[in-house]
Amino acid sequence: MGIAKIENRNKGYGKQAVTLILEYGFKNVGMERITANTLEINIPAQKSLEGLGFALEGRERKAVYFGGKRYDRLIYGLLAEEHLREGTL
Repeated sequence: MGIAKIENRNKGYGKQAVTLILEYGFKNVGMERITANTLEINIPAQKSLEGLGFALEGRERKAVYFGGKRYDRLIYGLLAEEHLREGTL
């Protein structure tokens, strides 16, 4: 099973996976920040990351070549203090 497969999308797998990564990284490892990135065309990933508390921190213009086109890469970040403040862990 892969999250990238069409039939596995919109079932919450990605959000669940990121939530587990955040919990492990912040609680068990003691990380101070976690970053994620996605393409400008991946609106569902952007909404999911923002819903989990990530902030858009930057944009790498035309950084990724995919399907015959160039797209911007969006960089998101989340600090441990922000995540804990929101009470999501």
